[in-house]
Amino acid sequence: MDAIYVNSSAEIEGKTWYSKTKEEKFKQELENKTGNIENKYAIKFNNFEINLYKTLSKFKNYDTIREKNKLSFFSNFYLPIELIKITNYEKRIDNVEYQENELKTKMIKELEQELNAEIGENKNISNKYVNYKKLEDGLKLELVYEILENIGTKEKINV
Repeated sequence: MDAIYVNSSAEIEGKTWYSKTKEEKFKQELENKTGNIENKYAIKFNNFEINLYKTLSKFKNYDTIREKNKLSFFSNFYLPIELIKITNYEKRIDNVEYQENELKTKMIKELEQELNAEIGENKNISNKYVNYKKLEDGLKLELVYEILENIGTKEKINV
């Protein structure tokens, strides 16, 4: 029997849909950092901690970060003493009320950033669909990308 050789290639494109959904309220509380910082220190011996500061913060709303550093001799001999640095970052809570179009635009922009990060910037987006529903106190929005992708694979076929 004679051997049959076939050589062919094709590009197969298919439509793929990617979607993200988000729900937000018209009235929102946004946290903003003011830039004010408060540093406090403490020393810890085994399980006994000595605060070198007054216990109350001067800020009403704040985030706290605790950094612990153990004292050591040489490279691997640690003493049972820790130096603790406590940093408070002041934050301000702002109440914002959006109109329907403002909230819709904000949500679309956020969902576009999420979808672009997920699928990559170099995709061939053929259509964008925005579906939204007005709720009693906010919006529910879905953003759908229709993408034309190359879905073909190269395979060796034995006849």
